[in-house]
Amino acid sequence: MRGARLTRREQEVLHAVSRRLTNAEIADALGISVRTVESHVAALRRKLLVESRRGLVDAAHAQLGRPPPAAVDAFVGRAADVDATERMLRHQRWVTVTGAAGAGKSRLALEVARRRPAVMVPLDRAEPGGVLLTLASALSIDHVAPRTAVATCAAALSAGDLLLVLDDVDRVADEAADVAQVLLGRVEALRVLTTSRTPSHRSGEGVVEIGGLPEGDAVALFVDRSRAAARHADVSDRALVAQVCRRLDGVPLAIELAAARMRHTTLPELDRVLAGGFAALGAGTGASSPAGTRRHAALGAAFAWTWDLLDPPLREVLAHLAALPGPFDLALAGAAVGRPADTDVVALLDRSLLLREPAATGGPARFRVPGALREFVAGRTACDVAERVAERHAHHHAALAVEIAAAARTDDSPSTAARVHRLRADVAVALRWAARTRSPLAGALAEAVAVTVEQYGPEPATTQALAGAAADAGLRRTWSATVLGSVGRALAFTHVDLVGVLAARALDLAGRTGAAADVLAAEQLRATALLYGGRPREALGHLAVAARVADTLGDAWERGSVQQLRGSALLRLDPVDLDGALDALEHARRAYAAAGDAMHVVNVRYMMAGAAVAAPGLELRRRAAAWADRCVAYAEEHRNDVELGHAHLVRAQAVVLGREHGLAVAESCFRRSGDLRCLSRTLTTLAETRGDAAEPLLREAVDVAHASADGTCHRDAAVALVRWLWGHGRGDEASAALGAAVQVLGSAALLGRVPAPLVDELG
Repeated sequence: MRGARLTRREQEVLHAVSRRLTNAEIADALGISVRTVESHVAALRRKLLVESRRGLVDAAHAQLGRPPPAAVDAFVGRAADVDATERMLRHQRWVTVTGAAGAGKSRLALEVARRRPAVMVPLDRAEPGGVLLTLASALSIDHVAPRTAVATCAAALSAGDLLLVLDDVDRVADEAADVAQVLLGRVEALRVLTTSRTPSHRSGEGVVEIGGLPEGDAVALFVDRSRAAARHADVSDRALVAQVCRRLDGVPLAIELAAARMRHTTLPELDRVLAGGFAALGAGTGASSPAGTRRHAALGAAFAWTWDLLDPPLREVLAHLAALPGPFDLALAGAAVGRPADTDVVALLDRSLLLREPAATGGPARFRVPGALREFVAGRTACDVAERVAERHAHHHAALAVEIAAAARTDDSPSTAARVHRLRADVAVALRWAARTRSPLAGALAEAVAVTVEQYGPEPATTQALAGAAADAGLRRTWSATVLGSVGRALAFTHVDLVGVLAARALDLAGRTGAAADVLAAEQLRATALLYGGRPREALGHLAVAARVADTLGDAWERGSVQQLRGSALLRLDPVDLDGALDALEHARRAYAAAGDAMHVVNVRYMMAGAAVAAPGLELRRRAAAWADRCVAYAEEHRNDVELGHAHLVRAQAVVLGREHGLAVAESCFRRSGDLRCLSRTLTTLAETRGDAAEPLLREAVDVAHASADGTCHRDAAVALVRWLWGHGRGDEASAALGAAVQVLGSAALLGRVPAPLVDELG
């Protein structure tokens, strides 16, 4: 974050604080003295303007994003491999950890990531073309369009010296390598760590290959997991333990599966089973076999042996759970199986056939089937199981989404927002399935998703799934005007052309039914399409019709929505109708309050503050600052990054004291949310506080604005850069910067806003 420049060591200390390590633990982890840690902590509190360690944890979230997930079990062995990976990352910006399935690549990557600011991106379920989308979701980016996806992710990753971990890339190996190379070219301080069964062989990639565990580490892992499975397991014969581990070729996952059997067998019995059973299963672990082949065969044999020991009902449960698209809680497990499955999940956990996911705060326990085991189970499962599970998964999440949407207008609690965040990936999968199969679920699910997007903010996978459903002409013909209206509102920021198509369909339906609710939805959606398509004056006519219908229906929330759009349209007129806009927004605020929608009350207040801050007159600027303060307080209480960024940006434009800190917070929020337009505005405003050091901020503001494809934003950033260069006696560079902007924006947008001599130069 540019508002508070931190050294690499300060970022490492801040990251460690975010993991709630003590100063002594930080000193031990970083190899420095406790006194040095104390000095860094004091410097961080001073730079980040916080008074407590809790404040530093919050600042770490703002600066560096979410820490990697906590490990759910002890990390045993691999110290040399971790050190080798760390050393290579110091000298090469892209490192791939390779090894056979079950070798522990992901666990090693997690251990490396826990030692520095990092972003973990699991790609084991990513679809072709979905790497950037999955990355954007991992970065908690709200808005991402295909044309700006790279720039948006690059902006988010440039917040600090981050390690990007692309885990388990085999399904999308070439695409992941492309993304890694592009991002490394755009973000100077970025490091990338990928895990894969094979390297990509691309330029700039360093490789750390891991094999089976050394005997000492393998024995330690077996003992640790055996005692976790059965506290009184007799593993005192370490020579026999070592022999068991050798039979498993040191493959960590195979060792864990074998150790889980210690709940039901003895060590000698386990060794006899492995000695006889693996040969019968054709494990191919002879010394003459290549090491990779032996390890793969050992794991496959361990899977087969474990599978054969399961009774048929438990195999059936595992087959259904392995067909789920991601991690699951007990409720989803029951839905997938078709009956309560709590005891089955516990039984599979006992056998190390399921892994427990790190628990989200306030969320239920979640589990997953290891990737290599999932592949094995799929090969042993009837074809119809996957489709049956997909249907059950969709019905389960449609019910949850509809339930949440029904109360969303009046429920702005952080716990519900967190629940929505946890469910989003699964809901997106459910919506894609419903659209692909033309399920009757699709309309209700799309409407529920649209409402949650509007109330709790967008998310890339959800928005893409919603847009995909809306783009299906056959599917949208089955939707009512009100469903079309809800979906269109949710897509207005990212798919304005599609919103126009939805509006045309809604108007056609409303013309045929004449129902007031249909007319309201259609007129409001047409106004939305016109407004975001740059035609605010035309939008006002449709909003007038919508306002009359909303009044007739007596729907307070819809009145608020119409008046908010009207205020936005009046602010986009040339010249701006400020008084009319503030009046419309005040009416919207009151209507939302009457409907009980606190989130939209605050959102409208932010719009009022943003309008007032640009107005002449001290009184309106004071009111803008006061309104922005209310928005900041709400956003901090609800941990809403998008609204927090907006509020801090407006407040910084209205005040002098604390301005730079507010802009720094806004910058961090907009990087994480992927709001390129507001990020550019923030960088331009922040440059005003930097004097002679403003140039890097202004150049990034221009680049980000260009990537956003927002002409007004690009114009403002380009003009600010040109004026700064001209004011610092660098006329030739100012002329070149202006020329570059004219090539994109045209001369009419710029020439009246820059120094006259430059206009003359360009002719």
